[in-house]
Amino acid sequence: MTRKPRTLMEAVVTARQRKPKRVHKFDPDWATHPGEHIAEWIAEYKWTQLGFANACRITPKLLSDIIAGKARVSVRTAIKLEQVYLKAETWLALQASYDLFHERKRKGTKP
Repeated sequence: MTRKPRTLMEAVVTARQRKPKRVHKFDPDWATHPGEHIAEWIAEYKWTQLGFANACRITPKLLSDIIAGKARVSVRTAIKLEQVYLKAETWLALQASYDLFHERKRKGTKP
């Protein structure tokens, strides 16, 4: 039989000792460029790159470069992309995640 804790601090310490910590960390060794998401969406909905570029009011060359991973999604581009697919914040988060992964890889560091 276990005794009842006398203080709040004793109760917290006891609870921590009983409960094993579960750490589920998702740490992939890859990153997806935002252009890959665009390419999948275009293919899924059977758009053409030209049609998508026109709908977003960006140049077909810029769209092609983003899809190829040669161009970044800027704030201005993200705002234009959100008119058709996903919020600007999502596009910027995808780009930031991609950039961060590759910079860490280049420096040889882990989060």
